[in-house]
Amino acid sequence: MIGVTYKLKDMFFDRLAVTARLGEDRAKFLRNAGGWIRTTAIRSMRRVGKKGKPSKPGTPPKFHGNEQFSLRTILYGFNGIDSVIIGPIKGNQKAYASGVLTTGTIPNLHEFGGTAGIREKRVGMSWQPVGKRKARPGQPTRVRKAVFPARPYMKPAGDKAKSSGKFKQLWYGSGIS
Repeated sequence: MIGVTYKLKDMFFDRLAVTARLGEDRAKFLRNAGGWIRTTAIRSMRRVGKKGKPSKPGTPPKFHGNEQFSLRTILYGFNGIDSVIIGPIKGNQKAYASGVLTTGTIPNLHEFGGTAGIREKRVGMSWQPVGKRKARPGQPTRVRKAVFPARPYMKPAGDKAKSSGKFKQLWYGSGIS
């Protein structure tokens, strides 16, 4: 499962403990490399248009809603073993399978594909996802199975960034031998 939690903020490259452990040159290289991969991943995604069509399987997912907490919310930091970790914020997503609560996150489903249950409530003649407002007592609910085809965006971003000339310039300009 991929996802970055808020605990990563203690491992940001501007923290004194991180730069003291890595040294200035290595910390600068890892910070710049993580930022470059993060930017590449964010730029690969597009906003959902007015028609609301999702991206094709195998291409980066589209995002919608609040950019403050969406697929484009990607953090990076020191992982504790002399490298950088980059990924979307994990969030508190819940999924239902056969009516049973299971774990899963939307970024993970987009990157690798899979299925999740979406709890819905009956409103008038249509079904709507149960959001912040819970279903009223007696209101019909269901769990709909949603299939997510793989729409990777983090691995392709890493591969693209590593093969670019800018990544090599970061390495050679870092002062690390």
